[in-house]
Amino acid sequence: MRYFLKISKLKKGDYLQIYESEYFAGKGGRNKSFKALGYVEELKKKDIKNPVEYYKKEVERMNDELKAKYALKITSKPVEIYLGHFVLNSLLNELNIKETLGILSRNKRFQFDVFESLKSLIFAQIINPTSKYKTREETLPSLYGAQEVSYDQLLETVEFLGEHQSKIIQLFNFQYEKFFKRDYTHLLFDCTNYYFEIDVPDEDKQKGPSKENRKDPIIGQALLLDANQIPITMEMFPGNCSEKGYIRKMIDDTKKKYGINGRTIQIADKGLNCAKNIYSAAVLGNDGYIYSQKIKSNAKINAYKNFVLGEDEPWTEFKSANGKLSYKLKSRILENTYTLDDGEKFTVKQKWVGVFNASLRSKQLIEINKQIDKATKLSSIKVAEKEEYGDAVKYVSFQSVDKNGEKTKIVPVLNQSKINEDLELAGYSVLITSEINMTEDEIYQNYHRLWKIEESFRVMKTYLEARPVFLTKAVRIYGHFLICYLALFLTRILEINVLSRKISDSKIIEFIRNFRFANYTENEYVNLSTENRVLKEIASLTGLTILDNLYLTKKQIKSIYEADLALENIAKL
Repeated sequence: MRYFLKISKLKKGDYLQIYESEYFAGKGGRNKSFKALGYVEELKKKDIKNPVEYYKKEVERMNDELKAKYALKITSKPVEIYLGHFVLNSLLNELNIKETLGILSRNKRFQFDVFESLKSLIFAQIINPTSKYKTREETLPSLYGAQEVSYDQLLETVEFLGEHQSKIIQLFNFQYEKFFKRDYTHLLFDCTNYYFEIDVPDEDKQKGPSKENRKDPIIGQALLLDANQIPITMEMFPGNCSEKGYIRKMIDDTKKKYGINGRTIQIADKGLNCAKNIYSAAVLGNDGYIYSQKIKSNAKINAYKNFVLGEDEPWTEFKSANGKLSYKLKSRILENTYTLDDGEKFTVKQKWVGVFNASLRSKQLIEINKQIDKATKLSSIKVAEKEEYGDAVKYVSFQSVDKNGEKTKIVPVLNQSKINEDLELAGYSVLITSEINMTEDEIYQNYHRLWKIEESFRVMKTYLEARPVFLTKAVRIYGHFLICYLALFLTRILEINVLSRKISDSKIIEFIRNFRFANYTENEYVNLSTENRVLKEIASLTGLTILDNLYLTKKQIKSIYEADLALENIAKL
């Protein structure tokens, strides 16, 4: 809300009124008269020499009072200030997002700078992930350069981001590609979900298969990375929707939006290995694919089990520097026929790559033995309910016991054949690909690029604490996840493009959180950060030799915050 002076041209002369202007999210603006002042000539007779200028100043004073009432007001200097986000501030400024974002938000008539508000939300999500209310009250006052906004204005920003999620992702991609060329030859895809501790499903928060094996309603998130492991896009979807359709949707949309005409290889995990996706990639899209296949105990999948455990094809071993087995690979080329939902069949030539990973086997054996111990213990007492077994239930069969020809109670019995099979197959998997001419190790290494997308989800869930969300409206929830995505996008640019993979994104986040200063005198601050590799790399990159100084002046603090990463020079390297 704000005030303005309205001058109406009437028959008796210029008539002055103070008007109140207010904007309501989703409904537009509204102006109404706040106070009638009178005709200019009549006001002059009341010893107001220049009524227009006089009341313009009065309106300015009223707006200042309004700002003081609703905007963030720091009554005392924070003991510490965060400054590590200066690297992100430089990125955002050099990517030149502000102008287009301003055009996109023009209809909203925000009474604040939406770009600065977005920056503050991204910085705060990295430095101190918490509720938006606590962000405004606790984090922003200590965040150097943060815009002063009210809580309502912060929520307006989040809602605006949710409403324009796809366009804002396109905006960041468009500006990014002005500096760095994307590699679309390989597209990495995966999904995760976030649970909400609510009793009843609401809007997109619906019950579905949870990654954390919880029963709460969830929202799904699909993420797409390019061959350099830089995020391209993300999409949120209702928790009761299958993730299998989103790889087709996101890749098709990405190709159209960014004019990708060349062949791409789609890389995804076992959850996306289905006839529709293979048909969409290999037949309709003339693309390639690499999927993983989990080896399960049923007639159809026994071919995979027989392949990895059989002796028809020889293994090629790959050892670590100390001579120990790291992994081994084998392959087979064959034709497979798939059936679509409408009954249509199609045949494709594929290469199967059998994989044995020694490290994975060790981890899986620990988990399997833990579940066996749990199943054995519960089965021995004969009274445990089926639900108590959790994941260990797969190692138990529930059988009825007959006595004198009459059925009595159901008792648990260890399923030894399932236990033996899982112990035997620990560490084994199969990769299925259209890339017949690619070597076994090339296929294996390309598939393992997916670890970066798994790490992306880990960063969002662990470092950025994407949940709990603390919001209820779907549009605001999606705005929140866009903030987390953009925080990941920017840190990944720093990691891969700017710092040439010398520093991981998690270490970059730690630097941003820990690079802070404490008030010492009116004009000096004490550097509280510890000297580390990230600080040295960024100091070398920016030429800021003062980053490890014990004392810094206000002027030096400002020069750090306004530092230039010189993306144009980096892009030329």
